[in-house]
Amino acid sequence: MHEITLEDCGSRYGYEEMKAVFATMPESEEADEYREWLGLDEGEVWDANYFDIETINRGLKRI
Repeated sequence: MHEITLEDCGSRYGYEEMKAVFATMPESEEADEYREWLGLDEGEVWDANYFDIETINRGLKRI
């Protein structure tokens, strides 16, 4: 899964826009551009609700 932060998307509003595009227009050119930006493989789906506690904990240990 690909980790993304609000800062990567241009704030909360950019993140919400990306989620809306995937939810309402998953086959659109805009969704394809987001997939490319996220580094997703063809047919791979981005899940905005995905949360990996192990990845978060590893990041926190580095702080």
